[in-house]
Amino acid sequence: ARRWWKQEGMSRREKKKQEDATLADGAAEAPARQERESTVFEEYYSMQQLLGEDQKSWAAFLRCLCTPLPVTFRINRNLHSEELVSKCLEEAALILHPSPEDLQQEPGVTLAHPKRLEWCDGYQLGVSRTSLKHGQSAYVQSLRTWLMRWGTLPTRAGTITSAGVITRQEVSSMVPAALLGIESHHIVLDLCAAPGSKTLQALDGLYSTVGQGEEPLGGIVANDIDERRAYGLAARARPVGSFAKNLMIVCHKAQKIPNIHAEGDESAGSFDRILCDVPCSGDGTLRKDTKVWKLWDPLFGIKIHRLQVQIAMRGLALLKVGGLMAYSTCSFNPIEDEAVVADLLRRCKGSVELVRSDDLLPDLKRGRGFSSWKVIDDDLEEHKTYEELESKPHASRKKHLFCRSMWPPGKGEKFPLDRCIRIYPHLQDTGGFFVALLRKVAPLPQQTEKIPREPAGPRTEEARYQHLRYQPVSKSCLSKFGKDLMLSKEDTKALAKNLYCRSSQATSVSWITHGMKKLFVDSQDSKALKTVWGGVKVCDWDRRGGFYFLRQEGLPLLRRFLSKEREIEVEESDMRLILDRCHEPTGESDLSKKARRRLKDMEPGQCVVSTRVKDEGSSRRDEREVCIVAHVEQLGEGPMLCLRMRTSPLEAQLIAQTRLCRTAASAASSSSHRPVFPSSSYEVTCRGLPFSSTEDDIVTFFGECKNLEAGDVSILLDARQRPSGEATVKLRSVEDLHAALSCNRNMMGERYVEVFEHRKRRAEEEEAVEESIKKPKTLPPPPTPPARTNTAAAPAGDVRASLLKGVKLRSL
Repeated sequence: ARRWWKQEGMSRREKKKQEDATLADGAAEAPARQERESTVFEEYYSMQQLLGEDQKSWAAFLRCLCTPLPVTFRINRNLHSEELVSKCLEEAALILHPSPEDLQQEPGVTLAHPKRLEWCDGYQLGVSRTSLKHGQSAYVQSLRTWLMRWGTLPTRAGTITSAGVITRQEVSSMVPAALLGIESHHIVLDLCAAPGSKTLQALDGLYSTVGQGEEPLGGIVANDIDERRAYGLAARARPVGSFAKNLMIVCHKAQKIPNIHAEGDESAGSFDRILCDVPCSGDGTLRKDTKVWKLWDPLFGIKIHRLQVQIAMRGLALLKVGGLMAYSTCSFNPIEDEAVVADLLRRCKGSVELVRSDDLLPDLKRGRGFSSWKVIDDDLEEHKTYEELESKPHASRKKHLFCRSMWPPGKGEKFPLDRCIRIYPHLQDTGGFFVALLRKVAPLPQQTEKIPREPAGPRTEEARYQHLRYQPVSKSCLSKFGKDLMLSKEDTKALAKNLYCRSSQATSVSWITHGMKKLFVDSQDSKALKTVWGGVKVCDWDRRGGFYFLRQEGLPLLRRFLSKEREIEVEESDMRLILDRCHEPTGESDLSKKARRRLKDMEPGQCVVSTRVKDEGSSRRDEREVCIVAHVEQLGEGPMLCLRMRTSPLEAQLIAQTRLCRTAASAASSSSHRPVFPSSSYEVTCRGLPFSSTEDDIVTFFGECKNLEAGDVSILLDARQRPSGEATVKLRSVEDLHAALSCNRNMMGERYVEVFEHRKRRAEEEEAVEESIKKPKTLPPPPTPPARTNTAAAPAGDVRASLLKGVKLRSL
């Protein structure tokens, strides 16, 4: 859950300087231990008897809070092909199962061995986030490179920087989605979704029960109040490719999200499962954010209690009868945890029950929920009852912050709050977390408070993001779409029911499943939705060329509709050559005879390049097919084949190159931890460099790029031939490209340096520009204008004359 309170203190630049000054060669953890002291925090939870009267557990709890949180990740096994997941784990064979020598970092410092988490299909590593970022040992560097390559990092400038096979996620935050037991037919709502780790976990669960060749009937709706975070969630979901067709991202206040397809009755509900990870004080994240120690205050939980109740009640109103909702926070405070759950049970009057979850996730160590607790203000003064607080005159400035629902249930109220789950850091080396599993057994009573639907206000031109409804593609755009992709009229008509766009121009076309579009696009109530992103983009409009081009992520969805005449089957060596060159054109002279014969019969336009690969010693039955989108163009004397992918070379590698693998034994026998890729030339651009920096300084800045030399760096000059603060760097491998992109926003001297991938112009465009400079075309002389006369001839056969604008007409 996201902390709602505003953090004060050091700026981002000051924090970065302090971390860099504290860390030397990745040795110590920052910040220092004295910054982790907070007597207010300890006294408050000591008064609450967080761990009872067991002093040993309390001491172990405090000791664990002073240690850094280990890095954990989960495998998105159902959101990728089996061979891609196998390739990911093969590369990690020496990382997830290291030798004792690998874990030995320096004299006296040994990393813990990675642990397998069966219940969430994940791993808990022996390094912290800070050690992973600043560690200099070969093992840590290999681990960092592997996580960047296979993780779900946000995209930049339309490029995918990671494969999305694994998701870095804290162990305790995996519990809510695991408890819900999401299946393929469930409609799931994530009320406070960003940054999206739980959303991807729910999407992975949606595909977990799908059979071979089947599609899930359900879908995921991810909501967040912040537009930037919502768009960041969309970028994080893009690496899963066509599996995101069951995902819809909206932007609303969680307590006012509209009930999209319940007709009239607000208590009917629309969703089978709901993730309600509400904003909270966040004191369960002390191990990874040390600022909480200094800024924590007992009033944080008091101030946000009402909002948490409102969001949870809205979630229950949207839940179907028989559905499950997981209410969760990353806080230890019972005011935010058990007090909210008790108020929900009180308001719902028997229509909602607290589910016992002892038999669920048996490998998870947990604590029970509280049945009683204390209400304490910021002066650490306890208030027995709400009436007692009202009677104290000195507490007048605080009275408006409290409400009756913060106190424990009365004698007549018997709520089984011990069924709640409390996760303490010292039990399994995790963060702090609270989860309550609720089931809706009947419609909510009419007396419960209804949250008014958020009105759709006027959209101003100044708004940064425009929320446009998805609409069917118009007939003219659909006809152009089918023509550019060379589809038959029958196939184009069959595809129309799944193709949607967000504007009448249809600059991009998205594929949305039938179940999702019926509920969230075609429904009359869906007009109230502020949709940020939905489905999978299958095509984009090329404004320069004036045609639709197929995107790589849309290929699995449209492959069966594409004509076999537009498919070129090549050898594995040809595929490696095309991927290695990526945007550069590949002439027919560079291809095998089989590909050349097929290319000669191909007309210019889009095509699918495919090949079949198999591991050494395997049969034809075990072969895998690799497909990429390309474009045949007439360049020079003969046709040339070049990729028409609006992506980076890195994305092309991640999409197809990972499938061109050999046996697992060859990967396991490699002495190096790092994966090996075909050699190629990539470029990155550096912006914000110190003006006094040299080529050697830039090489030192990219210290993790092993093959980088000073001759590969080109410092750009301005109009006065002075350093402009920008430079381009040539890299020889995808691995070095990963390492270079990881240096983005790192310090060089006193300045932050931006690093992003350089987009080179296509070769033919550069040649055309050079030719126009060398041989400028001579323009023909302008035509001689006719002489002006004061009179004009009248049409033939007309003997009459008239005056027009003062000009006399004459008859012939």
